[in-house]
Amino acid sequence: MSDKEEKKIKRQIIVLFDFSASAENALKHGIQMCKVLKSGLTITFPLIKNMSNEKREEMKQQLAHIVTHLQQNTELDVQAFAPSQPLKKFYKPLYEKIEGIMIVAGIEGKNFVCGMTMQQYLRCVRNSRIPWLAVPPSAPVNDYTHIVLPLSYSRQTKEKIAWASYFHRLNQSAIHALTPVAKDGFIKTGIYKNTEFLKKMYNSLEVYYKLIPTDKNIHHIDPYAIDYALEHSAAPVIILVSPRPDIFDIVLGAAERKIILNSENIPVLCITPLDDMYVVCS
Repeated sequence: MSDKEEKKIKRQIIVLFDFSASAENALKHGIQMCKVLKSGLTITFPLIKNMSNEKREEMKQQLAHIVTHLQQNTELDVQAFAPSQPLKKFYKPLYEKIEGIMIVAGIEGKNFVCGMTMQQYLRCVRNSRIPWLAVPPSAPVNDYTHIVLPLSYSRQTKEKIAWASYFHRLNQSAIHALTPVAKDGFIKTGIYKNTEFLKKMYNSLEVYYKLIPTDKNIHHIDPYAIDYALEHSAAPVIILVSPRPDIFDIVLGAAERKIILNSENIPVLCITPLDDMYVVCS
């Protein structure tokens, strides 16, 4: 391989950073995810409302020190990005420009880091073409060798199945696929088809997986996945998030919020379903 090819920029894991304890923990998860997915690391410090210019310049200098430390003490390709814009202004252009494959964001209470409420963050990433990892404030860093994949009946479930396969192919992770029960014929058929898709795909790629039957229906399989992950020291749990909020999201809050804000400190990998089955690691 030529030097030019060796120096080619790797696809990037993007970590949102604001110097809080939650952001520090999310950075640790981002570093681990880089090792798992063989990626570079981009630490992003967006414009935060009500932060003075003086404070921001001070933090940018601190960020430079963090990057230097990581460059000297890890084998990762590390870079930083501190635009004078809020996340919603540069989120998509950034991950497209640097070939981002995942964004990692820490959680502060019921909000995300960088001064964003859950509603603001979900609005920002609703139509993202890359998944995002929500990291609870006290989530322990693990080696991501056991991935929890709750199945469902929709065809978009295949995107979760495809994404989970990369954890095995790049990290030799075991995939714990949880299958729900259903009485409705249409839902039962959809679950069956997705299960068969998983078996065919994973067997052809020699992905190690476990099919785990449950007594949970499609509405309770994701919450159960959190409990399962806690019991088996597994992470992340992979879920689909709604690409467009409906009236129930507006009135009751997004259905996925309870999963993302789980009190068990389980990281959750959120995937927005896309019509073209786009998977950025492919």
